[in-house]
Amino acid sequence: MSTALPLAIVGEARAVTTAAGIARAGGIACETLVLESRDAFRFALGPAQILHPSGAWRLFVALDERAVNQARIELVAQAAAAGWTLATIVSPLAFVDPSTRLGANVLIAPGVQVGAGACIGEASILRANAVVAAGAHIGTGCTLGEAAQLRAGARLGRGCTLGPGCTVAETITIGEHSELLLPVSFAEAVPARSFFDPLLPHGARIVGRRTTD
Repeated sequence: MSTALPLAIVGEARAVTTAAGIARAGGIACETLVLESRDAFRFALGPAQILHPSGAWRLFVALDERAVNQARIELVAQAAAAGWTLATIVSPLAFVDPSTRLGANVLIAPGVQVGAGACIGEASILRANAVVAAGAHIGTGCTLGEAAQLRAGARLGRGCTLGPGCTVAETITIGEHSELLLPVSFAEAVPARSFFDPLLPHGARIVGRRTTD
């Protein structure tokens, strides 16, 4: 990670604290800024531009709740368009194979293991002890919960979430914006916008779009 510019971590309060703790544990100094939001989805970067202007600071956008994967994708895109260099934060207690392709604004927590030839898309979060096996692919804006596993050659589409302890078997593809929140192994492909949790163990699909005024 480049150290030419100081690092600012901005976003939701708890996520900012988590990301800053991982950065500092790796010897990376940083400043933090909590962004205000009325609905936990829409955040404005104006305060960051005043306090940590692009061109003078690197930025890390910290939004780590599963429900805001898309909000994180959009805010990271806004930050890039505004001229910030986006940082990636990797815990010194994680193992990431040198051949891994890491996107911008990725957070890798302690205990994570990433195998050879894996790809981690930008704005993704790998929480403690998650495993991404060799050749696995994680799309943009995904979240892997604690001890979640993506086995060799598996693919996770854009904006997906694997809950704690969830496993995706070898070479299986999970469609974009799906949420797999059961601590079980998924051994068959899952279509886009699918949802599994303890109340819906057999799954459901989101067929409409949320609209905002």
